[in-house]
Amino acid sequence: GANDWVLALALQLDGKVVAGGRFTSIGGQTRNLIARLSTAQAALQSLGISDDGSVVTWLRSGAGPELALPPQLLFSLDGSTYTAAGTMQRIGAGWRSVGFVAPRNTTFYLRAQARTSAGRNNGSNGLIETTRQFYINSSDTIFSNGFE
Repeated sequence: GANDWVLALALQLDGKVVAGGRFTSIGGQTRNLIARLSTAQAALQSLGISDDGSVVTWLRSGAGPELALPPQLLFSLDGSTYTAAGTMQRIGAGWRSVGFVAPRNTTFYLRAQARTSAGRNNGSNGLIETTRQFYINSSDTIFSNGFE
C-alpha cells in the first residue's frame, strides 16, 4: 500500500516490519520515507536447558525472521564475556545443542545467536539472539545447606 517505491524491508525481533523507500504514505497513512508496520502475530522465542544441563533448546515461532545459518551457542559466567559452546542443530520448532556441560551450583548465561538473511542486492543481514541466565543445583551431593 505504498504510494512509491519500497526499497528496504527489515523484520524486527518483535515481529514488526520496517519499510524504507521513496514513499510519502503507506497503508493510507502519511509516512515519509520510513514506516513501521504491525504483523498479525508476534515473534516468539525461548531458550531453555534440560534438567541435567546437557541439552540446550532455542525454540522460535511466530513472525520472527528465518536464519541464514545455524545459530551459535555461547556461554558466559559473568554475562559479559562469552565463549563459543558449539553450533546448534535444526529441530522441528527451533534449534538444539546436545552435549553441553553446564556448571553446577553457579550462575551462568547462555546465548543463542544467529544471522538473518535480508537485503536484495547487497547481501545485508541482521543479528538475532536470545540470552538467558541459568542455575543448576548439583544432584550428586548427599548433604545440603552445609549440614553433615
